[in-house]
Amino acid sequence: MLCGVGPASRARGSQLEGSRRTIGKAIAAIGGFMIMVGMIMLGTFALAFFNVFSPDLFLNKGIQVVLIWTLLIIGLADLIAGLVLLVR
Repeated sequence: MLCGVGPASRARGSQLEGSRRTIGKAIAAIGGFMIMVGMIMLGTFALAFFNVFSPDLFLNKGIQVVLIWTLLIIGLADLIAGLVLLVR
C-alpha cells in the first residue's frame, strides 16, 4: 500500500480538518471581540473629545496600570489572531 493512502491517513486528515475548523471559529470569536473593544475605545474617545466624559479618571495610577495591561493583552491577542489567519 502506498504511504499516506488508506483508512488511517483519511482519519488523520479528517481530524486535522476538524481542528482547522475549530481554530477558525476561535479566531473569528477573537476578531469579533477585537471589533467590540475597538468600538468601546472609539466611543470613549468621542465622549472625551466632546467633553461629555472626563478623562481625568484615567490619571489615577492604579487605573492607569490596569488600562495599560488591558491594552497590551488586547494588542497581543489581536497580533496572535492576525498571525494565525496569515498562516491559514
